[in-house]
Amino acid sequence: MAPLHDASDEQSRFGYGKPVSQLASLRGANPIRSDTDEQASGAVLFYGNCASCHQASGQGSKDTYYPSLFHNSVTGAANHSNLIATILNGVNRTTPKGQAFMPGFGGKANDINALNDTQVATLANYVIDNYGRTGTPVTPADVAQVRAGGPASSLLLLARIGIAMAVIVGLAIVLLLVVWRQRRVRPA
Repeated sequence: MAPLHDASDEQSRFGYGKPVSQLASLRGANPIRSDTDEQASGAVLFYGNCASCHQASGQGSKDTYYPSLFHNSVTGAANHSNLIATILNGVNRTTPKGQAFMPGFGGKANDINALNDTQVATLANYVIDNYGRTGTPVTPADVAQVRAGGPASSLLLLARIGIAMAVIVGLAIVLLLVVWRQRRVRPA
């Protein structure tokens, strides 16, 4: 069967229509724009980036694909590094129920939105204050440290000292062997 074609068509059927969003009229004249507001509040960042999956009140989805933010081991921890890392890097893991995915907001190529250290700290504090264990607030410096891979380990310094000592001992052994060989080779 041949495709139907109306001779009165002035352009291709694929040429009609345009992108439309009524979101601004639904939200009002000043919609939430967490992606362009450097000074966005924690609530603005949460509703602009997290609430569509974790829900407006943080309860997550009924099937728990998107977990609740309260009664949660990450938001209930005294150390907030895992929460910061989750916001920055997202989640991509296989569970018995299937793949669990949350986009990151740290500014990597596939991240949904790039938040700076201050915005991540503001968002983390909002989540902690509303859904988790309050106490120590997250600072932009905390975020920068997690973004950089975590605190510097004294083990790395010890490893470097150990390597330097091994090189020095190795050179000393080589030097001793050279001296010993030269003495052995010389006639008395």
